[in-house]
Amino acid sequence: MHPVLRFVLGFALCAGVGLGLMWLLGAINTEQCKYRTIGFLVVPLILGPLSIGLAANRRMIENGWGPFNVGMIAASVFPVLWKAVLGIAALNGLCGKGTM
Repeated sequence: MHPVLRFVLGFALCAGVGLGLMWLLGAINTEQCKYRTIGFLVVPLILGPLSIGLAANRRMIENGWGPFNVGMIAASVFPVLWKAVLGIAALNGLCGKGTM
C-alpha cells in the first residue's frame, strides 16, 4: 500500500472515531452545561497519547505503517482537538463563566 494512502487511512480512522465519540458523549449528556467541558477534553486527551504510543511502536514502523501512525497523530490534533476547542468556546458563550 502506498504511504500516502496509509496516512489518509490513519487520519480518517482516528478522525472518525474521535468525532464519533465526541458526538456520542454529547448525545448521552442531556444537561446543557454540566460535564460538557470534560466530554470535549476526554477524547483528544485519549487519542493523542494513544496515537503517539502507536507511532513509537517499533514493529509498526518496521512493517511500513509509520505513515498510518502519523495520520492518527494529525487527526487527533487537527479535527478532534479543533472541534473540542470550538465546543468549549461555544459553552463559554452559552453557559456563562459562573455556571461551569
